[in-house]
Amino acid sequence: MVLTTQAITYLHENHCMHRDIKGHNILLTAHGHVKLVDFGVSSHLDSTWGRRNTSVGTPYWMAPEVIACEQQLDYSYDVRCDVWSLGITAIELADGEPPLSDIHPMRALFQIPRNPPPTLAKSTDWSPHFVDFVAECLVKDFEQRPSSRELLMHPFLKSIPSNPEDVRYFQYK
Repeated sequence: MVLTTQAITYLHENHCMHRDIKGHNILLTAHGHVKLVDFGVSSHLDSTWGRRNTSVGTPYWMAPEVIACEQQLDYSYDVRCDVWSLGITAIELADGEPPLSDIHPMRALFQIPRNPPPTLAKSTDWSPHFVDFVAECLVKDFEQRPSSRELLMHPFLKSIPSNPEDVRYFQYK
């Protein structure tokens, strides 16, 4: 999660919004480096806090403010939509699937902006720092949601080695 958050921060600081952060779009090299892929719906911004008003991405990972652009044509969002998707990806990694994946994607698009933020299926199985990290990523009001740069200071991420060489690797045969 540290390296993914660093990669997202790099994009944001270079005026790029990915808009499709999810497990399938995060690759891990043999040396433990994270590579973000699939920039098909990404957007280049004029500034770090530039905004967009188009509803794009993969439904289960889409931030409420991105979905809202479909109903409110004057609505916009910023790079923190990627932070929401990072939180959904954290749940995906912990629970094996994103929230609402058991329902049709169109129904999920209806429920995401209306439901409370999703949580881990069994939050007691995880550290309080991880549970809080997910909650911080999934603040419904994107203007109150932390930036990816702010998340790098979160106790959960600070407790994880950020150098790929510090991580132990398992080889599957």
